[in-house]
Amino acid sequence: MPVESIDYIEAQDDYIAICANGKIYLKKQSLAEAEAQLDSHLFVRVHRSYLINLTRLESIEKKGRDGHAARLRGGKLVPVSRSGYERIAEAM
Repeated sequence: MPVESIDYIEAQDDYIAICANGKIYLKKQSLAEAEAQLDSHLFVRVHRSYLINLTRLESIEKKGRDGHAARLRGGKLVPVSRSGYERIAEAM
């Protein structure tokens, strides 16, 4: 699968869920390992459990008083931490 087709990657215990083209692929790997292998200009860690592909980002939405969420193409909402919000701002 081409890296460009990945929407986001989610940590799930000892695995990562790679979400691409409407499908989910599980791989036994840590999110930190995946992050180290991917282009940091294309993929940003927005939460302790999520990496997103910036080319799939549609908007950042306010959630609650202090929270944010990233809306990706296709409508998926991914939580964004405070430090993740700063990383997105730096990358844009």
